[in-house]
Amino acid sequence: MTDHLNEPPDDLSEEARAKWRELMPLVAACGPVNEWHRDMIRQYAEAWCIRAEAIRQLKAGGPDGARYARPYFKIIEQAERVLDRVYRRLNVGFDAF
Repeated sequence: MTDHLNEPPDDLSEEARAKWRELMPLVAACGPVNEWHRDMIRQYAEAWCIRAEAIRQLKAGGPDGARYARPYFKIIEQAERVLDRVYRRLNVGFDAF
C-alpha cells in the first residue's frame, strides 16, 4: 500500500481521521487498497462522525429534549444507512468493524 493511500485525507476532521486510522489497517489486511477503498473509508469515517455528533447532541438534551430529539434520530438513522452500505461494499468481515 502506498503512503498516499495509507494516509487519511487532509480535509477530514480529527475525529474522522482517527476513525480512518482505525479502519485502514483492517481493510488493508484483506487485500490491496486502491482509491475506491479510500473513498469508502472516507464515507464510513464521515458518517460515523455525523452519527456520533448526533448522539452527543441527543444526550445533551437541552431545555426541551423531546422537541430537539426528532431531527437527531433522523440524522442517526441516515448515518447508519451509510455505515451499513459502506460496510457491505467493503466486505471486510464483521470483526473488522
